[in-house]
Amino acid sequence: MRFVQKVGGVEVLGLGEKEMGDMKSIPVDEVVRLAEYFVGLDWPLSREQGYSACEALGWPGSGDGGFAMPYGLNMPEASVIVGKEEGGVTRIYFRVTDVQREAPADERLELNDLFVSYVDALRAVLGRGKTKKSKEDHEATWGTSNGSHIELVNNWRTIRLYVFSPSCVETLRCLDNAH
Repeated sequence: MRFVQKVGGVEVLGLGEKEMGDMKSIPVDEVVRLAEYFVGLDWPLSREQGYSACEALGWPGSGDGGFAMPYGLNMPEASVIVGKEEGGVTRIYFRVTDVQREAPADERLELNDLFVSYVDALRAVLGRGKTKKSKEDHEATWGTSNGSHIELVNNWRTIRLYVFSPSCVETLRCLDNAH
């Protein structure tokens, strides 16, 4: 059973009690919209540009890189991470589902189903991308034409979306090649 509720003027998809208790999630089309929005920014971003991008979505900032999201999640904060070396935004990330303290098998299956829905929708706009599954998590990643990188991660307790800056992607690529 699925239900939609209004939170701060935004329709929020939640999963009904028969599926996942009171767990809430950001609607699939909204996650796609947010991914496209962040990828579409003019990277690289200064700290101020990263903060302004979140505030333009109506997400009030806390002044330290945290932004309150209006989707009714139990941990509703987006984060803008600024690198010490370059002084610009290295990544922006946020949860797209509630965090489950304990994730019984049925809830893990439901999280997986939701993850697959997000991946399918993101593939429709970002292309095939790559997926990787382990005991710890299930990841889907996409490179973009502007050099930024999208990563969707299901760690079996929550699903997060990361947007990595082109410079961060290059650093991660160099680290991977060093191993």
